Amino acid sequence: MIANCSTAGIAWSMAEHGATSLWDQFNLILGLFTGGVGGLFVLGIFTRRATGAGAVAGFVVSAVVQVILLQFTSMHLLMYAFTGLASCVIAGYAWSLLFPKIQHIQGLTIHR
Repeated sequence: MIANCSTAGIAWSMAEHGATSLWDQFNLILGLFTGGVGGLFVLGIFTRRATGAGAVAGFVVSAVVQVILLQFTSMHLLMYAFTGLASCVIAGYAWSLLFPKIQHIQGLTIHR
């Protein structure tokens, strides 16, 4: 009985907010949050100049870009992961170039 009420409540909430599919909403939320995390991974593994401050700046910029895109565009839901990843890598790398920090990263990236 409780499971039926909660299922009906979720369905009613989705109908009120204009959601067409629970699967689409799941993919949208997943894309919004994992794009920046994927960008952090790419930034840390595939670049030599990434700094901690650059990673944080990239993640914050990625979150802001995602909110702006969600509010002001009608982009397909599968593009949010890409835009989050790309904005995090670009902003994080740019921040790391503008404010470099000397660090020893031998063995931490794919570069020798």
